[in-house]
Amino acid sequence: MDLTSKEARKILRDYYTWYWDNYYESRWDGMSGPFARLLGIDPSMNMHDAMNKAFGYDDAKPYHDKVDHTLDIRRGIEKGVLLEPCDRSHDDVMKDLSKAWKSLDIEDVVNGFLHSLSTGKNQYRTALASYLFARSMPKHEAKRDYVSGLSHLNDACPVCGLTLDENYVSHIEDSFSRYTLYYPQWHTIKDMQTPDYALFDLKQFKELPKVSYTKEDVEILVNILRLVGSLADQNNYTALQKLITRSKIINATGNEIDVVLGVLSVCGVLQTPEHRGYADKFTNICDRGFVGMESELFYPLFHWHGRNGVDKKALADIFPSCVTEALDADKKDVSLSEVYSKSKTKSKTPKETGEQYFTDGKHVLELDDRIRHYYGLTKLDPSWHKEVRYSRLYNDYTRTEVYFEGNSIKKVISEAGSVKDGSFRVFEYTEKDMVAETEDRYLLLPKTSRGKKKPWTPSLLETFTYMGVYLNINFGGRDFFTFNYRNNKRLPLPEPEELNVSRVRSPIEFYTYTEAYIRSVPDNYEEILNDYLN
Repeated sequence: MDLTSKEARKILRDYYTWYWDNYYESRWDGMSGPFARLLGIDPSMNMHDAMNKAFGYDDAKPYHDKVDHTLDIRRGIEKGVLLEPCDRSHDDVMKDLSKAWKSLDIEDVVNGFLHSLSTGKNQYRTALASYLFARSMPKHEAKRDYVSGLSHLNDACPVCGLTLDENYVSHIEDSFSRYTLYYPQWHTIKDMQTPDYALFDLKQFKELPKVSYTKEDVEILVNILRLVGSLADQNNYTALQKLITRSKIINATGNEIDVVLGVLSVCGVLQTPEHRGYADKFTNICDRGFVGMESELFYPLFHWHGRNGVDKKALADIFPSCVTEALDADKKDVSLSEVYSKSKTKSKTPKETGEQYFTDGKHVLELDDRIRHYYGLTKLDPSWHKEVRYSRLYNDYTRTEVYFEGNSIKKVISEAGSVKDGSFRVFEYTEKDMVAETEDRYLLLPKTSRGKKKPWTPSLLETFTYMGVYLNINFGGRDFFTFNYRNNKRLPLPEPEELNVSRVRSPIEFYTYTEAYIRSVPDNYEEILNDYLN
């Protein structure tokens, strides 16, 4: 059966559910007594029902009513999607692992990794890491110990990580490895660096047709490596994965990108002076170091940070010369703003965002510099660069105009409205003076050293630390105020006899109120305004 077919995918997903149900139940057997006493529940209950009882989900579906996947698993084995589990001794696994990597040419597994970048064929991707892991494996005697920090490696060999029972035999689930190999985008625990997975991976690769890489594959890898130079020193692989996702240079999920980066770390391309990839030397699983749940990723990826950069020597040792030549051809690292500006996010139609309800250059309120002065706002300089964003929330549509002077955001004007009885009506006008700096008008710079650069969005510009004077007018009569977020002062708007501020329900009423307000201000209003602004 085609392992990428819809039926095969369902069989593998059902197996995955069954596997983890059984795994957690087996773990519960050893913990049920203490937990039962702690939570005040019956220790004979299974984990599923015990947790529901402990947390008050009395109406939850009982565990025994869950779907039994036994017949589905047998059918999957008959169709060739799933594989019979087998028991192998530690030494037999090591011998087979040695034969497996020696039967392959490293050029073929490198080509397979590169080929997977543009095609998305995950079955070709991890063999390179498995090959280097197996090649560096030292001869060692079987031992059985608890590997600190790695929850899925209880009772494992502290050298290679193979899980063993009391007879030093490993119960190998190749079906789980097949699930991991073909669909890492579904996988949440990336245990791809153990002897059983590496052995299965190399055997599967041996049966695949040989492939070659293309110019597109080289470009994808080079662009990934160029992004490394955009990271801050303290950034780890997660920040790099997000940049890759944002840049759209590879069509892959976050988990799949993690695998790509993991393979590169095994090759030594993403390594540290203290923690080397398996292309350089073997590191016992008990010596990998514990940094939280990330320890279950490829080693040494979870130790790598932006300050470590790309190891050019390791890159040249493993990959074709055209990769290093392409990387050196343009030594300029990609800037973060370039990544975000080139991001090809799905564009929405004007109908979806409500763009058709607004007219460029026209606002529901046309404030001149005189009106702005009396409300404490700065002038609107016609030379400022303007960028416009449209958004929709249910039946409300918003236009946000952001004004730049160089790379500084100086002012934001937003209008929100809704459609009622077939006509569009603006119900809110907001104008904000801003104190915000950007990088190339794309990345908003943080106010503190602990903050991170982020692409600006209308919602992010609602952050108080970036605001100065804020004028908000809600034509529903619910709100009309001006506030200075730099000093937390509110401009005391007097109540002119001609109009009550709470009854400003239209642009005409706003202009009427404003003229009355200007006529009623005291002689020392400039002093009041100066105190409000400073």
